[in-house]
Amino acid sequence: MDDARNEVRAQLLERKQYNDKVAMKNQIMEQLLKKHAFDLPETMVARQLKVLTEKAENELKQKGVDEKTMESHKAELKDQLTRESENKVKLYFILDAIANIEKVESTDEETEEWIRNLAVSYNQPFDKVKEYYRENDLIGGLEEQIREDKTLDFLLDEAEIVEKK
Repeated sequence: MDDARNEVRAQLLERKQYNDKVAMKNQIMEQLLKKHAFDLPETMVARQLKVLTEKAENELKQKGVDEKTMESHKAELKDQLTRESENKVKLYFILDAIANIEKVESTDEETEEWIRNLAVSYNQPFDKVKEYYRENDLIGGLEEQIREDKTLDFLLDEAEIVEKK
């Protein structure tokens, strides 16, 4: 019984630490967005908006939302997704500049590990998932995602953390 209790306690602690880390990374990203203002390439924002819109529409369809309801909220959704697209593009440039200065890179081993973890989570063979990423030209995006995450980890390690009272 104690083993089970200790296991649950350890899992809860691990989950809390993960959630705390995500919250701190989100605060860092918010501060970066507030402190840096610059013009963004419209084509990149438009491309990001298209991706986010398609993703949102697919999620709504999966949840059973009908076309008429989606259409009635399209303008509101577009405004929200436009802001999100601008923030994502801006963060890309900010984190890329920091990664270049600090010489942060993703490694082949990290990419392989990420794909391996994804394969396990979807209960799929590693080679099949890796081939899917290769065939769909997703490896470069994954490497960029790992690099951004490592850059945020670097910023978190360098940050002065102040607890709110």
